[in-house]
Parts: sequence; structure tokens; C-alpha cells
Amino acid sequence: MPFLVVLSTTPAFSLATGKRHKTIAMWAGQMVSAVHRWLPNRDISVLGDGAYSCLALGLHCVKREVTLITPCEFDYAFHDALLPVEQRPKGSKPRIVGKRQPTLDQVLMDPTTVGKKKRFAGMGKERER
Repeated sequence: MPFLVVLSTTPAFSLATGKRHKTIAMWAGQMVSAVHRWLPNRDISVLGDGAYSCLALGLHCVKREVTLITPCEFDYAFHDALLPVEQRPKGSKPRIVGKRQPTLDQVLMDPTTVGKKKRFAGMGKERER
């Protein structure tokens, strides 16, 4: 059941007011940190739509041992983070995204992939996935 709501602004409003724009994922990361700080000994699960399917938020949740549940399809293209400006090659067209990572399908079929089972309680039943 939702218990925390944060209002966010559009990029245009942030620009008009002279404030730094924060994305939905940035706000979510801040909320995850706050809830984790308030409830340090509880298992926390965050459920979000496609706006929350980003690597930065996922890593933020992993660091705080928070479960992040977002829609993600097997053919999504994930990429590494870009190199810092100082480390990028000179004289070539700058990359918009980092090096492409394997698809979820490829990771799933890889015999070296390690996973762990998690119990989810829903609809009156507890299931293992």
C-alpha cells in the first residue's frame, strides 16, 4: 500500500524557476533512501512503471538492499555508463550511450548466471519466483 508521495516538476517549470530539474528516477532514489533510513530493519519493495526502469535507480536500490520491481522486457537494450569526459577518445563523434550489454534473454540462457529465489505474497497466496 502506498504511503509516501512526492510531487515532481516538469523540466520547463524547473528551467523557468531557475532550479535544477530532478527526474522521476532521481526522486525515487531519494525516497528509497529516506524510507530505508526510517525503517532500517524492514524488507522494502518498490513497485514502479517504466519510468523507474533505469540503471541508476536499480543500483541505488541494490546498495540499500531494496527490491525494485519494474516492467522490463527480454529484448530491452541495456548499456554501460559513459566514460567521464576526460577519458573519452578525442576527435571522434561522442557516444550518446555506453557499450551495449547482453540482453536479458542472453543473460538468462548463460550458464554462469547466478540468481536467487524471492518469495512474493500476493492475492492471498505466497509464490516463489
